[in-house]
Amino acid sequence: DDAVSQEAIFDGLFLHQEGAKDDGPTWEQTPVTNLKLSALERMHRTKDRSTAIKLLHRRINLSIDSDLKFATDDPKLLWDGSRHFLDFILVVSGSLGLQAFLP
Repeated sequence: DDAVSQEAIFDGLFLHQEGAKDDGPTWEQTPVTNLKLSALERMHRTKDRSTAIKLLHRRINLSIDSDLKFATDDPKLLWDGSRHFLDFILVVSGSLGLQAFLP
């Protein structure tokens, strides 16, 4: 028995739902929107949920405002690498499916 292809799973989950069009743009074809970190902060502060949710449907290029950046030698920062632990790992696949977990 052959396994079901990732494309078939994607189509079944996302494209063939009620009223969904299967000829729409793919994620890679979606235009990239530039957004500053201060805009996200403002959405959080004002509890602008609708705008934040709309961002989930866009590809975002997030940039950090210059006034939110610190120089590496800034006295406000304390660098200490004497004790560190890896307690988080993020694996991102280049495409839909389980490719990120396959050797």
